[in-house]
Amino acid sequence: MLARLAIGVVPAAFLGALVNATLPGSVVLLALAALTLFVGVQQLRPRAVREARDELGTAALVAVGAFVGFGSALTGTGGPVLLVPVLLTLGVAPLRAVAVSQAVQLPVVVAGSVGYLQTGLVDVRLGTALGCLAALGVAAGAVVATRIPAEGLRRIVALACIAAGVFLVVRAAV
Repeated sequence: MLARLAIGVVPAAFLGALVNATLPGSVVLLALAALTLFVGVQQLRPRAVREARDELGTAALVAVGAFVGFGSALTGTGGPVLLVPVLLTLGVAPLRAVAVSQAVQLPVVVAGSVGYLQTGLVDVRLGTALGCLAALGVAAGAVVATRIPAEGLRRIVALACIAAGVFLVVRAAV
């Protein structure tokens, strides 16, 4: 799954970084807010019980990868903010969606960073410090996520999306 996502992620993340440099910040924030609020609300809606999907087709994964790569680099979210909700919506099990989204961050970050380096917007010291701290958080989160039931994890993701969406709307208004 990861390799096929990366096929779409890499070029789209590079492009998203370049496009971001041309847009007003409020436009990017509001677009991300709308998306995260929509996905969060969708994930809270009652669902018919169905078996989780382990795999998606190649075309679907490349398309999802392109969407996530572009959107992540455009908004600076790194991947999981967009990928987890999309995979959940497509029926992927919550823990698998979270795990795949963590792994797909690497190609998103590399391709997006190369794009941003070309714009001169990268603060390498700050990025390195935050990256090291984020790695600790990811390791702790992975341990916790494996101990939460799938439905609980889906709800946590939904509420996190809603909270992030509200935060972004407020931030765009300031």
